[in-house]
Amino acid sequence: MRTILYRRWAPATSPVKIEFPSDVLHEIRAQRHSDHDRGYLFGRRQGNELRVMAAIRAPHKEDPRLQWLEPLGIYVSRVRGEVFLTDDDLEMLQRFSDGVALVLAGGRGGFFTREADGSIQAVRSHEEFLISD
Repeated sequence: MRTILYRRWAPATSPVKIEFPSDVLHEIRAQRHSDHDRGYLFGRRQGNELRVMAAIRAPHKEDPRLQWLEPLGIYVSRVRGEVFLTDDDLEMLQRFSDGVALVLAGGRGGFFTREADGSIQAVRSHEEFLISD
């Protein structure tokens, strides 16, 4: 049996709490095809708590990793730079009415969530975190 340890992103100012395995961060980096890459997050939602379980650049309906999982939002991966959402990232996120975005930039990451009024603070995550190598 394999034990999976989850990290928890739960800033007091965020309306959403998110759990994710560190492996997801490494999978995103491994799938990257350019300096700025995007894909989709999948997992389970229970109220305002999300558990991200997969990050897939180009998902297919028949992918066995997606069985029992629902789309949660998007991810953005940059080789370097700051943790923020571009206009193109926001446009991709609009496909998910209550979706979240995960941005990885260099050795840092952060989630972006919708506020109570539906807006998204795109310039800065509620809380950034370090990505270990």
